[in-house]
Amino acid sequence: MKKKFTFLIFFISFTSISYSQTFDGGFKAGIVGSEVFGDRAGGLDKAGIHCGLFAGLPVNNNWKVQIEMMFVQKGSRKNNRPDIGDYRFYKLRLNYVEMPLMFIYNAHEYIHFELGLAFGVLTKTTDNEWDENGLLSGQISFMPYEISGQLGMYYVLTQNINIGIRLNNSLLPIRKYETKAPLWISRLSFMRGQYSTAVLLGITYNFSE
Repeated sequence: MKKKFTFLIFFISFTSISYSQTFDGGFKAGIVGSEVFGDRAGGLDKAGIHCGLFAGLPVNNNWKVQIEMMFVQKGSRKNNRPDIGDYRFYKLRLNYVEMPLMFIYNAHEYIHFELGLAFGVLTKTTDNEWDENGLLSGQISFMPYEISGQLGMYYVLTQNINIGIRLNNSLLPIRKYETKAPLWISRLSFMRGQYSTAVLLGITYNFSE
């Protein structure tokens, strides 16, 4: 809780400074489709939401640096298919509070590209997996933090409103595997653990335009 509080204070302080130096800012919200490499499902089948605040500083006519405070629902899901005799079910729920630092390039009056990194705090590291028999207990805990790469673009609809898409992919394992493979093999492969992938679709409202 103390780390999350510090996380929030840092963002509030940054935002306060931003407005004193002609930053822009606003809020964003949307939907999330996600999956986890190494689970028992495939595809971006876990639906969720994302929402949060942002503050940005124009560097020149083409570039802007933006910091965000986001709540993002990630995870994985596989629904059962009784109609084809598949009764397997799996759901993984991972809720993160993230702070992305984005570099935004204005490629066109209406089209902008963004690239950056995000530091995330997982709100719950255990008891977040279910199968057809209920809650899965005694599982390996997830890492309390996540470092993810961010890549996206957005389209300017109006003076204040944008719509965009962003790929969010963990750069370090969100949960380690128990493996007997030699260490050098683990370091060269995805045997090091599970990784998260999410696609965020959303709308942004800018207060400052």
